[in-house]
Amino acid sequence: MTGFDDSGRKEVLTDAKPLMLRHDKVHRSHALRIFLAGAFLYTFTASGYVWQEDGATRLEVAKNIAFEKSWSISPNWPSRYLVQGKDGRWYSFYGIGQTVAFLPFVFLGKGVHSLGIGPSLGDSIEFFASFVNVLWGSAAVAIYYLLVLRFGYRERTAVLLAAALGLGTIFWPHTREHYDHLQVSFFLLLSSYLIAAPRPFRLHHGLSGAALGAAFLTRADSLLFLPCLVLISMIDNSSQPLQEKLRRIVPFLSGFMPFLVVVALYNYLRFESVWETGYGLGISRAHYNFLQGELGSGLYRMLASPGLGLFPFNPVLLLGLVSLPLLWIRSKRQFFLIATVVVTYSVFFAKLDWFMLGTWGPRHLIPVIPFGGGCWSLQYTARIGCIVCQSSVWQGCFYSS
Repeated sequence: MTGFDDSGRKEVLTDAKPLMLRHDKVHRSHALRIFLAGAFLYTFTASGYVWQEDGATRLEVAKNIAFEKSWSISPNWPSRYLVQGKDGRWYSFYGIGQTVAFLPFVFLGKGVHSLGIGPSLGDSIEFFASFVNVLWGSAAVAIYYLLVLRFGYRERTAVLLAAALGLGTIFWPHTREHYDHLQVSFFLLLSSYLIAAPRPFRLHHGLSGAALGAAFLTRADSLLFLPCLVLISMIDNSSQPLQEKLRRIVPFLSGFMPFLVVVALYNYLRFESVWETGYGLGISRAHYNFLQGELGSGLYRMLASPGLGLFPFNPVLLLGLVSLPLLWIRSKRQFFLIATVVVTYSVFFAKLDWFMLGTWGPRHLIPVIPFGGGCWSLQYTARIGCIVCQSSVWQGCFYSS
């Protein structure tokens, strides 16, 4: 396998040598610059208001928590995404993660409005809340840059792939949207980054578990990423005894469990069941059969259909398919890592075929995109890299217009 040290010099890595490399201050400084550049660019294409029912419902819950100390919603609230709890009140069936992320912006909007600046209180809160995904998207791209470096790639490759992710996929247009998928992607990438530490301490695994917990707090389907984290933790430690591997589970679970408890408590206070998130009630109300979609048509819809296919909305990933043989040569373990993420998410949401009919784009596959093309092998050809940059800027401008 071929890898690179932090100085960018080529070296040969065997299976016994560390595949995950440490970062110096320069790389962390570059990651900060990537975050700031992304935030600067995304701010200019942000919508300035929360116009989607999903985000508006979560923002309404945040405002009720901040001002009324309640997470229920008025039954007159114009949303399809409400279900009735055991106490007769109405609740959002979404996870509480993005609602918590909205809270600082709610108080910021209230503070600005109290100064007599700007529009009404509701519009002021909505304006500031509309930038939440600008921060999550920029942070996800910066963490992705560090993660690619940690897997042993050169810095120019990491910069190229971060640019492709941030400019050439639906990451950019989704900074204008108000879904919670970018928030989930950030925490999943952060969890991957922490668990892939070159000399992991228990703190690393605890923080990785906490990051996965924060993603689970936002979306329950984040648990689909767990097999990926297991593979990442095993990539550089396959020769260690089983007992040593099992020791990592305890700090990881210690970080994850508090978030699991919060989710269970939130479910119980709304529906008197730790297992009922609200989605189950919504599925029953609509008379859907959970995971009963037809796999073949579901995969076509999720990967190739013009309405919400992964590749039509992210054509840069087609270059990743071309480079998969190169990735197989470089690292079969990284190949299986990517395959695990793509297959797990694609099959699950393909079986939720009914759920995809009312959506645009593959937003449910956003956590797959950073891993989903084998494009980590693009270091082998500069020409493909130029194509990636050109298509990235074109597509990002097109979908953000």
